[in-house]
Amino acid sequence: MNYYFANNATPQGPFTLEQIAERITNGEIRKDTLVWKEGMSEWQHAVTFNELSNLFAVKPPPLPGNFTSPTHQSEPVNQVSNVVQSLILHKKNVHQKPVFTPSGFSDGLLASVQIGNKYGFVNTQGDWVIEPKFDVVADFSEGLAIVNKKDKIGYINANSEIVIPLCFYGVRTFSCGLAAVCENSVKPWGYINKHGKMQIPAIYYYAFNFSGGLAQVNLRTAKDCVEPFVINTNGYRLFPDDGAVEIHPYRDGFARIRKGTGLRILGMYTGESYGYLDTNHVQAITPKFKTAGDFSEGYAMVQNDDDKCGLIDRNGNLVIDYTYSFIGQRKEGLIRFRTSGLFKKEGFMNVKGEVVLKTDYEIDGSFHYGLAPVCKRNMMGFINKSGSLVIPFNYYDSDHDFYKSDTGIVKLKVNNTVTYYESTGRIIASGYDDGKVFKNGYAPVCKSGKWGFIDTTGKEVIPLKFNRANHFNNISASNATTQY
Repeated sequence: MNYYFANNATPQGPFTLEQIAERITNGEIRKDTLVWKEGMSEWQHAVTFNELSNLFAVKPPPLPGNFTSPTHQSEPVNQVSNVVQSLILHKKNVHQKPVFTPSGFSDGLLASVQIGNKYGFVNTQGDWVIEPKFDVVADFSEGLAIVNKKDKIGYINANSEIVIPLCFYGVRTFSCGLAAVCENSVKPWGYINKHGKMQIPAIYYYAFNFSGGLAQVNLRTAKDCVEPFVINTNGYRLFPDDGAVEIHPYRDGFARIRKGTGLRILGMYTGESYGYLDTNHVQAITPKFKTAGDFSEGYAMVQNDDDKCGLIDRNGNLVIDYTYSFIGQRKEGLIRFRTSGLFKKEGFMNVKGEVVLKTDYEIDGSFHYGLAPVCKRNMMGFINKSGSLVIPFNYYDSDHDFYKSDTGIVKLKVNNTVTYYESTGRIIASGYDDGKVFKNGYAPVCKSGKWGFIDTTGKEVIPLKFNRANHFNNISASNATTQY
């Protein structure tokens, strides 16, 4: 039987039972360490395993600091009681800070929350995993989280251990095992690994997150201009002879790139064009489009020099001709479009260009979990794939963040009240002053200045007691969006 245990959010193993026992003895594995063995459906705390629980030595808690051990081998019962009673009375008279007892988490999800003026992390039961002691924090990414204390920034792991010292001025979240950092406002950016070692030298005017093994960096040239180009995780420059190159994050197996001559006029690079790289960092579709969108479900929007939009497949073949003023991403098999000309029409079509859904409403986005936002006289509603209005028109909410949700639940703020709708239009929760979309099964909500969490049934599963609350995120997942 093979065992694995989590160390800094990274699985370690396989190990035999004897090897696991050795690591418990030397303190490497604690009671709350997550362990998994073959045949289990999920990770559990080590102390819950029958074969491991008796390996954890039972140790008494430390004696109180003001307690002096008696010189005798034993004490009369009434004398011991008097000592205990005096300790209790002493404790009641001493002002103490709240005690935060770290808890474990088996689902890999943590949320950053603020209590008072400090941030920490809680699990999905609302228990503290990392006590609130930081001025600012960011979500975990690849097992590490950005933390800020007294304007110095570093990284911690899920055990609240500072694994990269708080010594930076600016940082980004980890992606592809690297994070962009700078030491102060005048020093350049470079990339460190998870040990805090500078892996790509700090020579860049600005540096972005890696995606698919590539990142865009900006380098200040001798003429005091900024030139963008692309590097890999070894710091090697791609397309060194192509002038200015910008790259967008990988989507659906392709990264959108923009190439130009490097001469920047009114914010645009002359001679620029868009193309795509595949996951092998090879130029799969030659840059030749005026603009282009990200790939989604095997297709991408491209635009020609006449500002007309068409659709290409993964081979770069034009499958829908340049006849539209707008084409959106393919989502759930449907593509949002808007026709050219005086009498513009909107709707959704398939990859053959056949109109599947027409509507008299102004379409505000693609389909997501079977719903698409539409507008009418500055009001917003949502239609289903039959074109039926399932969430009625209300005051337009520009902050609905619908596409950031990983469920079909819609969050709308109407008349300063946040309401959550199922895809059928049924309200599951309402009456909140503020709130965020659902992610990983939970949504942060706020009432009277206090934040908590609801689940997808609308039940308040974590009481409203925090000053701020952010989404639950998987600590091991890549969350390459944050910069400080």
